[in-house]
Amino acid sequence: MKRMSLLLLRTALLVFVTYELGIVLAVFIIRRTPMMPYWMDMTIRYVLEAVRAEINDPWDISTIGLIGIFVVSWLVVGVLVFGLFQIAVRLINGRPRA
Repeated sequence: MKRMSLLLLRTALLVFVTYELGIVLAVFIIRRTPMMPYWMDMTIRYVLEAVRAEINDPWDISTIGLIGIFVVSWLVVGVLVFGLFQIAVRLINGRPRA
């Protein structure tokens, strides 16, 4: 039971850290770019056309771009946090890398 609660606590901590650092990274990226890059606009339009979605309001495309930035930021931070966690566990346990 103790092992299960430690696993749950560790998982919750990793999710929380990933969520918070992902938001920090996304806000940093959004604040550094005053306008949506052309390549992102064209990519969103291409994907929307490929799935035959109708977008009438141009603000919807910028909203999709913001959501995309947040999702990519969370993925990047999640991979980095998980990798650093694995390195820390190996250093603490003293296991040599195979």
